[in-house]
Order: sequence, then structure tokens, then C-alpha cells
Amino acid sequence: MAQNGLDSTLGLNGGHGQLWINWRTGSQPLATNWNNLPVAECQVTAGVPRCSGLPRTDRLTDLRYLHNLALYRNQHPGDTRYDAQFATWVDVVKSLWSAPHDERGWTYDDLADITRLTGDQWFVQQAAIQAQWYSSTVFHASCKCLYFTGSGHPGGYYRPVDTVEEAAALASEGARTGNQTYVQQAKQALQFVLDHGYLRAWHAFPYAWENVLNADGSVNDNETFASGLPNPGNEVRAIWIAQEAQTLFHASRASGDARWYTLGAELLDSLTPAANSLGLWDSMYGGYCEKVSFSGLSYAAPGAPALACTKKEAGRQLVVLDAARVAAAAGAGSRYDDLIQRMTAIAVGPDYYAAGAGYVYEVSRSYGAFDNHGTVEDWVTGEADGIALEALFALTDKRPW
Repeated sequence: MAQNGLDSTLGLNGGHGQLWINWRTGSQPLATNWNNLPVAECQVTAGVPRCSGLPRTDRLTDLRYLHNLALYRNQHPGDTRYDAQFATWVDVVKSLWSAPHDERGWTYDDLADITRLTGDQWFVQQAAIQAQWYSSTVFHASCKCLYFTGSGHPGGYYRPVDTVEEAAALASEGARTGNQTYVQQAKQALQFVLDHGYLRAWHAFPYAWENVLNADGSVNDNETFASGLPNPGNEVRAIWIAQEAQTLFHASRASGDARWYTLGAELLDSLTPAANSLGLWDSMYGGYCEKVSFSGLSYAAPGAPALACTKKEAGRQLVVLDAARVAAAAGAGSRYDDLIQRMTAIAVGPDYYAAGAGYVYEVSRSYGAFDNHGTVEDWVTGEADGIALEALFALTDKRPW
């Protein structure tokens, strides 16, 4: 990542640059920002990028990479090899996250944890701004819930993976600052999504619900799977369940309130090979199948889950490892030792693409190369690398976040 990751396109992020979305390690010139055609949108020769248009960027991966660097420095204080990278990405992230509003609640946790690791209060201050935005803008007193509106969604919509994380962020920030309004909103928002969006029979939240409110402004007790978003609303993936569990464990540890831990454990339990509530765990090759999709239309009639397992999300599935380590530190003890051992073996084994010195987005079910429209998908991604590194550093962090 240090060698290949910096996109130094002139003027990008105020001249600070960002991470490439992905890159094909060892290619000459370096082929970056592969899209799903698949075509590399940029070529880098001697550090100079040439792109077919403005390069795509993702400030979420930049935040994760800084978190990776901070974790490494914290665990290896005598090793200065990444000090220059760390200084570069402090500037990158401070430029990108000066306006921190983001619906993904896990970003609150990363921002706060960078302060824990570095002592730089700027990051936890941005996390506080994030929580304030959830409280003042995303939370709606009429339903005591968190949701968004947008084109095609006049009745409101939400992605439970975001809603659960936002509620957990409010609980954590409320505990940190003594803000009881945040604490109350967190509890109310979590209860709402449990009552209106949790598929209890499968111990899982789907990707997205819409029609939160009826036309008269009353709460709709039978929300429908949302459409028109990056993923169909009826999907469930292991990464989303694990992210929800992880942020719930954070909230429990910050607040001392056991209800957050209890739900987090219920979600994480559903991903264990022993429970495997949705069938996402692949008993043949290990790890998690790509997704399940529910056949129904609404909360009252979600239908049954259908498994898709022709491919796996290599780096992203390692959020499960990170969540299991956080659970152990939050009170689970040895409860998830088997899951940690299995996912560690996958992380350092078949998931890792040694030729690319990183993690690709997708692999076949058996961890072979994934054929993307006739091209082998052998470009490593900033997102997959960042998730994998957070999980691996969690194994040796005395207080994994």
C-alpha cells in the first residue's frame, strides 16, 4: 500500500492525494482504478498518473488506511518505517474529514480510535461532530428512529447496517461526554430497528428498508425491502452482520449497558459455523458465501433466504475476525475462539493474494481467481487491504477496537 497506493493526481484533495481504489501490483505501468468492465481507468508511470477522466476515490479507505498505520505504530513503537506514510495520511484524512458527516456509523469508531492510538484529539472531535449530526439530522423525533429521505424514497429509507452503527455511535459518544440525549436517542433508535427491521428467525438485518412512514406521517409497521440503492434491500452479507455486531460491542464497552453486547453476540453467533443461521458459512472451503437474498417483499412477509455462493468477498469477510476479537475483549472470553482460529487461518492463508501483496475484492468459492467478464480479477483493493489489516492488528491489540 505504501509503494502503490498513493494517487497523486494534480490537485486531488487539495494536493494531498488519496488512495487508489485498487491496483494491479507489479504491472508496468501500474494499472489502477479498475472498474467492473473491467478496465483500468488510470496508468501510473514513474509516479505520474494518467487517467481517462477524474479518478474515482473513496475517503472511507483513506480513513481505514490511517487507522491501519496508527495501529501499527502503536503496537510497534520502535519501528519507524511507516512514519512518513503516517504523516502523509494524517494530512490526507484531515483534509477529507474536516466535514465528517457520513451515514456509516463505523467511521465514528475509527475516528475515535485514532485518537486512542495517537493522542491527537482532532479525530475524536470529528467523531463528536459525526454523532451530533446523527442526533440533529438523521434522528427523527416523530418515530424515535434514524432514517433518510431521497429521490424515490418519500416515505423514508434506511440501511440497518448504518442505523445500528449510528445508534451505537450515539451510545458511545453519549457515554464519553455524558450527553443523556444521545443515550436516549440511541436506545430508541435501536429499539425501532429491532421492532421494524430485524428478521428474528434468522438473527439478521437485511440491507435496506423503505416506506418508514405512511402517507399520513404515521409509522409504517410493514416496511418493504428498498430498491434503487447500491444493493437490493433483500440482501444479507456477512460483512454487514459483522459490522453491526462490532459496533454494538463498542457501544457496550463504552456505556456499560449490556443490551448492546447481547444483540451483538446474537448477531455474531448467527455467523458461527455451529449456528450458521443463514447458511452463509461455507462448510466445504471455509469462510462466507457472497450473500443470501430473501424472496419476499416486506417485513411481515420476507420470504425465505436463497444462498449465492459462486464467489466470496475476500477482504471484506475478515470483518468477522475483527468483530470476534472485539467480542472477546468486551466480555465473550473464549466463546469465539473457534471462529477466530478459523478466520485467522483464512486471513493468512487462501484469502491472501501473495502475488499482489494484498487482498482482492472477490475470489471464487474455492479461493481461486475470480473471472470478471473474461478477465482475472487480480487487482488488490484499498478497502479489502484496510479491512484485513484492521482484523490482523486486532489479533495483537490488547484492547481491540
